[in-house]
Amino acid sequence: MTELLTETVTPGQFAIKTEAESEFEAVTKEKVNSILKASSKKEYTFEEVYILNSKGGRYELVDGRLVEKMGANFSHGQIILKLGGQLQAYAEAQGLGNVSTDAGYILRRLPKRLLRFPDISFVTKSRMPAEGVPIKGYWEFVPDLAIEVVSAFDLMNDVFELAGQYIEVGVKEVWLIVPAAQTVTIFRSFEEQRLLTLRDKLEGGEMLKGFEIAVQQLFA
Repeated sequence: MTELLTETVTPGQFAIKTEAESEFEAVTKEKVNSILKASSKKEYTFEEVYILNSKGGRYELVDGRLVEKMGANFSHGQIILKLGGQLQAYAEAQGLGNVSTDAGYILRRLPKRLLRFPDISFVTKSRMPAEGVPIKGYWEFVPDLAIEVVSAFDLMNDVFELAGQYIEVGVKEVWLIVPAAQTVTIFRSFEEQRLLTLRDKLEGGEMLKGFEIAVQQLFA
């Protein structure tokens, strides 16, 4: 099976469905089930994950293997909305770049496929491609900032492994927000981490210079 190809759009362009696209959207339930039942598969493709997710799944790829991403609960969603909204408003006003939530990024193809959906991500203006971003499929791109809100059912070992994956592929900063502990951990490298508590302010650093929000405000 070939890998999923993405398309880009620029202002003024119209998306026209081709026969192949219509056929792709008409994937049957049997096709989805056949993918999920292939438990002996050593690796899944980005196309297969796209099919599963287009039919209601919430899957990421880690080393080519399916990993289900649980949906956000209410308080989790509030933090994403609050922080993401403030980041977007600030980045837009200052002309710094673009913020997204739950965007799918193809972070690595080889040696093992890696597809992640950070709760919030930011891409600096200078790195935004002139041709635009994909309107279909997942973006083969590494964001500058990845933010994850840790849920109660997440294992911290898995969360720190996730932060390490982001750093490994070139994400400049990773923010891990832990509501249960009311803390934020900032990763800039494998050696450089900083733990913020309720007394601290979360700052945007070089990418989002001038942005700040009290950690306490995230959990209010």
